[in-house]
Amino acid sequence: MNELYTHNFYERIYRWCEEHHCMLTGHSIEETALFTQMWGCAGCTPSYEFEHIPGVDNLGQNGTAVLSARQIGSAAQQLGKKHVLTETFGCSGYDVSVRKLRAIAEKQYVHGVNFMCQHLYPYSLA
Repeated sequence: MNELYTHNFYERIYRWCEEHHCMLTGHSIEETALFTQMWGCAGCTPSYEFEHIPGVDNLGQNGTAVLSARQIGSAAQQLGKKHVLTETFGCSGYDVSVRKLRAIAEKQYVHGVNFMCQHLYPYSLA
């Protein structure tokens, strides 16, 4: 199932992007744990080959995406990908501190993430 999904979805989009000088990035659904990856795509790692900038989602303040950050960082290194993206800070709440935002980011950097997309800005730096 995963092979069919990867080659008939990700690879087709990846090839189209290459032909049209675009870069593919994004993230699968529910990549925070191995068992939840089965719900969305039967495993995320094979799809990273067909993303120019492999990406994952990092929701909340509690670091639930430690596995996905490690997994994508490792896969990107093995595949020779220069950038690793997380959509981050989503669901962190309006009361999240700058110190906590920094801790969330640093935890991802340690695991190989080097490119962040700040999700929705549902917080205030004021």
